[in-house]
Amino acid sequence: MTRFSKVLVVFVAATSLGFFAFVGALVLGGPNWTALANQIQNTPDYGRQVAFKAPDVPKGSWTATHIRSNTSIATDPLLAAVILKAQDRILKDLKDELADLKAKIDAETAARDLAVQTITADHAGIKVRAAAYNEQLKKIAAEIATATENLSQKGVELTKVQKQFEERRYEVFRLQSQLELLRDDLYASQRQRDALQDELLQLKASQQRLSARQQQLKQQLGAGEVAAEGQSDIK
Repeated sequence: MTRFSKVLVVFVAATSLGFFAFVGALVLGGPNWTALANQIQNTPDYGRQVAFKAPDVPKGSWTATHIRSNTSIATDPLLAAVILKAQDRILKDLKDELADLKAKIDAETAARDLAVQTITADHAGIKVRAAAYNEQLKKIAAEIATATENLSQKGVELTKVQKQFEERRYEVFRLQSQLELLRDDLYASQRQRDALQDELLQLKASQQRLSARQQQLKQQLGAGEVAAEGQSDIK
């Protein structure tokens, strides 16, 4: 055996020993895949999206099921391969959710921008309408002030009219009293006139009687004078 062959044999033996040592370290000191599977399926951050099932028989296959869709993710005797595929599915779900959230955020951002533009336009319109309303309010306030002043003047005039009405009313009452007195005087005058007419009638009757008496006396006097002349003629 040559020297090179001896070196090659030693190198192969050392490499084999190193490989066996690596495999042993990987098997004995590698990740705890079972604990990792339990952690994944019970972690709230993943929303418990994956359920792992251990083999029913020795050297059987591990299975991973997607809980939300109730579909199988992977089936493999190596738990590490099942976990990697489950993590890929979880990562895919997270990316999909992220894309949905991004779409919703973009829609909300567009709606917000539109709302901001609308609010800005509405704010300008509100300012214009508010200014118009302020002008209308000022005009209405001025009209109210004018109406109040006119009402005050009308109140003063109404007070004067009421006072004049009371004076006229008092004057009417006074004239009514005077009218009643005049009626009384008129009634008394009528009574007095009636009395005077009665007296006048009585005087006329007395005058007629006196005239008749005077006529009788004249007749008697004339007859006496005729008798006296006859006697004088006889003598």
